[in-house]
Amino acid sequence: ALQGDAAPLASPAASPVSPAAAPPSDGPHVVVGVDFAPFVGMSSAPWGRGRRNLSVGLLAAWSSEVHGVGLSGGANFVTERLDGALLGGGANFLFGDGAGVLAAGGLNLQRGDLVGAALSGGANLHLGHVEGVQAAGGLNWAESVTGAQLAGGVNIARGRVDGVQAAGGLNVARGGRGLQIAPLNIQRERFDGVQVGVVNVSKGADFALGLVNIVQGGRTHLELSATAEGFAFAMVKHGGAHWHYLYSLGGRPFSNGDDDAAWAFGLGIGAHATLTERWFLDVDLLAHYLHDGEGTDELTNEIGHEALSQLRLVAGVEVLPRVALVAGLSLNVLTAYEDDSRYAPWAVDLRDHVPAEELDLREDWSVHIWPSVLLGVQFF
Repeated sequence: ALQGDAAPLASPAASPVSPAAAPPSDGPHVVVGVDFAPFVGMSSAPWGRGRRNLSVGLLAAWSSEVHGVGLSGGANFVTERLDGALLGGGANFLFGDGAGVLAAGGLNLQRGDLVGAALSGGANLHLGHVEGVQAAGGLNWAESVTGAQLAGGVNIARGRVDGVQAAGGLNVARGGRGLQIAPLNIQRERFDGVQVGVVNVSKGADFALGLVNIVQGGRTHLELSATAEGFAFAMVKHGGAHWHYLYSLGGRPFSNGDDDAAWAFGLGIGAHATLTERWFLDVDLLAHYLHDGEGTDELTNEIGHEALSQLRLVAGVEVLPRVALVAGLSLNVLTAYEDDSRYAPWAVDLRDHVPAEELDLREDWSVHIWPSVLLGVQFF
């Protein structure tokens, strides 16, 4: 289970106990220790309390400390301390602190802190702080991380991550700084960094790039606006203090000559600046899908489907509590296939001014560009 909100945060500065500070084992020190299985071999006489420089196990090896290399075709068991590397065909079990490398085909399990790297084809589970790298084919779990968590499936840190989390499925952390990359990113505290994914959830990331971005406690505004060429839009703006995402629905409800009525659905991203207590400025970039309701031709090429891109500069002033008037300028680019709609009589057709070979467009494609103005109201 994930750590509850009331649980204390792991310190990002936490690190394993230094080798010099670790008390020596009370077992014998051998240069080379060999086991067939735990307590079947050289671990049987001192009952697994021996310290080894080279630990070898056919099925598994057991020792209190490894200061060097531990090799096993199955599993390595170290009860107190590692300084070096544990290489297990199946698993490594370290019940204390370590400095070095844990590499296993299936599982690395550690109860203490690690400075170094944990590499596994399956899972890395660390019940302490990791300073270095966790890389797993399936799952990485740690109390906190300074460095990187890299997983084909899921990365989970119960505390901070200062560094990078990259996963094929899910990243979860509780604050920190750095970068999260995954289809689903979840930050349970303030995150001084960037999230990149399909769905990003945070309590205040510096920036998030995704299809759905949820900022708990962030800004959520509703904007209703109309443009000079007859489009009307309802937009939800949601994001942090200086950036937001736009989810737009609207259209042009009337026809005019060759221009059919059209509806639009769009997504966008924008920057937000608070100029004074009442005035603000937004710069938005949106892409709308337009459809005017026509069917398809004999070759199943869709007709009447267009893309409208907009770069908007919008200024607003709060005139009532939680209500602002907005006005701005926009640069519009309409790309259409087998559709002569331009929506603005003053639009410029690029085909009339730029040779077709330079545009690299087929004859049935068109590109229109025009400036416009917008007016509207925004609710906080």
